[in-house]
Amino acid sequence: MIKRNIILLTICLAIVGCGTKKENKESVMDKEIAVISTKFGDIKLEFFDEIAPKHVESFKLHAQNGYYDGTIFHRVIPGFMAQTGDPSGNGTGGSGKNLNAEFSSYEYKYGTVGMARSMNPDSADSQFFIC
Repeated sequence: MIKRNIILLTICLAIVGCGTKKENKESVMDKEIAVISTKFGDIKLEFFDEIAPKHVESFKLHAQNGYYDGTIFHRVIPGFMAQTGDPSGNGTGGSGKNLNAEFSSYEYKYGTVGMARSMNPDSADSQFFIC
């Protein structure tokens, strides 16, 4: 029998601007980040549009329209990852808008966020995981 660890953590996700100044102070660059608010504190996510532009665009759209609000981390594997983004809360749901794969050589390591998918490379939807 497989033991499942589930953290019932309700999330509220927002996209916010984060101003950063260049060394020469000639201009300010705005960088959007995602903030996942949980009862344990906030998780801040940085976007890498240059690596996965369609996935980032989809993630931002879901966050801005409230799609992720109230979802839980339905799959947690200690020392590996935590997965969320399914409004049904059991890992079987999604928005119904699959994305074409955007594979890269970027290494999945502690703190990396990726889109969850099935064996079909073009099946990523709204679910994502945090390593």
